[in-house]
Amino acid sequence: MAAMNPLDVVHLSNNRANQITRESICTAMIKLMETKEFDQITISEIVRCAGVSRPSFYRNYDSKEDIIIEIEKGVLQYFEETFRTEELAGNQRLRIYRYFELMEENKLAVMILQKAKLSDRLFPKLSLFVEEYVHRYSPEFHYKVVGTLGAIKAIALDWIAGGMKESCETMADICMHFDLSEDFPQEYLKTDMKEEG
Repeated sequence: MAAMNPLDVVHLSNNRANQITRESICTAMIKLMETKEFDQITISEIVRCAGVSRPSFYRNYDSKEDIIIEIEKGVLQYFEETFRTEELAGNQRLRIYRYFELMEENKLAVMILQKAKLSDRLFPKLSLFVEEYVHRYSPEFHYKVVGTLGAIKAIALDWIAGGMKESCETMADICMHFDLSEDFPQEYLKTDMKEEG
């Protein structure tokens, strides 16, 4: 077995240290935003709450807006990984149910993004299980997808703001009124999902 180059060890350690720093900063931002508005939070408060130095902050981020973008990306990646499973292919109700379940699991991050006034870009990949295929259909279908998914997102955000009193199952049933299955061939989606997997 070949000996590891000491420089590689340092490189791996630096990567891990940066990852820990970034996680600490994201956690600090979420904690601070529970009690303060985004615009009122300073870099000094973030680094103090995260237990990192100011130079460490600027090695990882250019601004506090970058932290919010990273939080958003993390949630989006989690959503995308979930929706790319074959279990959800061809099952509209299960996809909607799982969407509300994920929103519930990530409610704090969602609320943080709303507080940061980023609701206009909240989960732009909500449509990832349909929108990727829209170009193969008519403009009418494209706009139906945009409208439907926009409505479901608005319902989910209102549900979170209202304290999520209804179950994920109830919300899935409500949103099935926006079912696209008649317009979108499910077996075609299953084929594409398998090809990408």
